[in-house]
Amino acid sequence: SQDMLSKVPVKAGLSTVLSTMQSYEPFRKPVDIIVSNAALQWLPAAEADTLFARWLTWLTGGGVLAFQVPGNFT
Repeated sequence: SQDMLSKVPVKAGLSTVLSTMQSYEPFRKPVDIIVSNAALQWLPAAEADTLFARWLTWLTGGGVLAFQVPGNFT
């Protein structure tokens, strides 16, 4: 939400953007790390697979895709 983004401390080299996971594009590519926390579980599996593949093309050699999803679904 824009409200959450407005609370992010301003630091050199850090930027924020309001977007959906599906439409987001980094300002510059490649990137060193992509982080997703408690968001991907809301996507259908096939859509998440497509998103992962897209994100991986944005990473530098040795870059990291770090994500967490809750394990509370049956």
